[in-house]
Amino acid sequence: MRIYNVKALKSQKSALKIQKRVKKQMTLKFQRLKTLKIQKIKQRLEALKPYHFILVLLALFVSNLRALTSFELHNIDKAHTQGYTGKGVNIGIVDSIFNPNHELLFGKFLEPPINNTYSEPTNNHGNHIAGIAAAVRTDGANYGVAYNSKIVAYGNLGMSNYYTGFGAMLTHNVRVINNSHTAFYPQFVEFARQNNSILIVYASGNDGALTPTLAAKHGTGSAKSGGSDASFPDTYYNLGAWLTVGNIDSNSVKRKDDGSLEVLARAVGGKSASTNLCQGARAYCVMAAGTDILSAGYANGSLYQGTGTSQAAPAVSGVAALLAEKFPFLNGKQLADFILTTANKDFTAPKVIYKFNDQTGLYDIIYIDSEIPKIGGTNDKAQILKDLRAAYVIFTEDNYKNANVIKMSKDEVFGQGIVDALAALRGLAMIDINRLGENDIKTFNGTQAAFYTLDTKGHNALFENDISQRTWDAKYQNSSVQAQLGVKMKNLNAGLIKTGAGTLSIGGNLNYLGDTIVENGELRLLGKGAARARMTSENSAQISSQNLSQSINLNANLEQNLAKNSNQNAQINFNSITGQIFNELSNPNSAKISSQNLAQNVNPPPQLVSFHQHQIRPKFHAKIQTL
Repeated sequence: MRIYNVKALKSQKSALKIQKRVKKQMTLKFQRLKTLKIQKIKQRLEALKPYHFILVLLALFVSNLRALTSFELHNIDKAHTQGYTGKGVNIGIVDSIFNPNHELLFGKFLEPPINNTYSEPTNNHGNHIAGIAAAVRTDGANYGVAYNSKIVAYGNLGMSNYYTGFGAMLTHNVRVINNSHTAFYPQFVEFARQNNSILIVYASGNDGALTPTLAAKHGTGSAKSGGSDASFPDTYYNLGAWLTVGNIDSNSVKRKDDGSLEVLARAVGGKSASTNLCQGARAYCVMAAGTDILSAGYANGSLYQGTGTSQAAPAVSGVAALLAEKFPFLNGKQLADFILTTANKDFTAPKVIYKFNDQTGLYDIIYIDSEIPKIGGTNDKAQILKDLRAAYVIFTEDNYKNANVIKMSKDEVFGQGIVDALAALRGLAMIDINRLGENDIKTFNGTQAAFYTLDTKGHNALFENDISQRTWDAKYQNSSVQAQLGVKMKNLNAGLIKTGAGTLSIGGNLNYLGDTIVENGELRLLGKGAARARMTSENSAQISSQNLSQSINLNANLEQNLAKNSNQNAQINFNSITGQIFNELSNPNSAKISSQNLAQNVNPPPQLVSFHQHQIRPKFHAKIQTL
């Protein structure tokens, strides 16, 4: 028999009721707090809508994207690994004031810089640019592209009377002159024109315009705009030894798993993108990293971070110095050719970008090699805004009201591509007929071609790239040049003339369709691709070939036409030929062709010395030798 304490039981029941009531109240309070918190979160998210780009940046960071440094984007770090540092090369720089005592620039100046008298010591620009191109050491990411080169500097920007001597540039055999400004110096036109001797590099400008500034537009295919340059002579234009450089933000470039690049819309577009595009200069315009670049400041020991085409240009000038070190026989135009033809053109470009023009206050919405969305012939505003917001998140309807919607080609935006130092050091990659002139048109055996001439000047060199050709295209030219050269150039193939003492070895395939002429020295063909070579010389010349597996003719035979008109000996050597050899010998003394490891035939068989008698003139001694 259980005995209950009635008072205690009443107390327990009361406690349970209180507990249930408190629990209910706590639950309601928690639900209210939860609802309130959700509301606050929603309110905060709503407030953050104008700043959704932060979320986009976070998403990029979390994804497999990794910001590239300038050196990584341009393979400058790999060029340094191969030992190229600009040693023995002098760079000219025209800018604001310089402090030669800065630890990153001490001992770099061949002569004391001629500084202007108006710039404040807080002006970092001159030192900053000099450090990017040629600091005494490199951080492996931003500055010291050609850290073993020397500098000739003029800090005279902004002077009412521009200093016009520039004599030290010539005295010290400057190979490239960097111009991270908008001033124009006629003296530099002369430097570029005289035997294409000095490469002139100009920043394209930071206005957000579609085309570079007038001072930067003097390269291949350029012409007077009719504005402030109306009084300039025509000889100021269409210069081969001239490059214009735009800024591409390496933070917005992705290197994919296969090694190729993907360029995001913010790399060259958006209101914060500090660069002009390459429209009107695409034949001589390239892109280089110029955003958030760290380099020397003016004060001793200081570092400064800068953004713009001013920072992009000296990266290219530094790459030119690396090229001049490896190939000392190249003139200014040829330095430009190597940079232009090896620039990375195979990257994936964004579908659409926008630019804000600081001068006009207007927007340009640019579809790159993509059609502008339309409905019944009218721009589809909703789709255009959707495309832009997918790339930038923020682009308002008010912005659209002040926008011009256009389509541009990839090379109008990026020019010839993103500079690649490592590829340039592998040698010429294309013969661009659009960068040749009337004097380059030559006729051999009744066939005309536009010839690219390389004088090795006693040096030995190795080109490792395949060499292709670009035929005449009016889009790269101004109207006057089209009228003068178009008819003569438009149906021509490209050829190569090797002249001067020294040996030029070509490890890639010769994919241009014109002849290869050896006037002096030796040409060694090391690749497995096509080759058509002819020798014509006033001195001794030699062609040697290894591992050729096909030729340029349709029958996949190696064709060598030897037309040597001097009293010297000529020799052609072949190793590992898998096709046939056809020879036309013309020599008042002796000609010799030797070959090893033939997989097919020497035509005619080696025992028949007097072959093709209708092609061999009397008194010639021709010999074919198999080894």
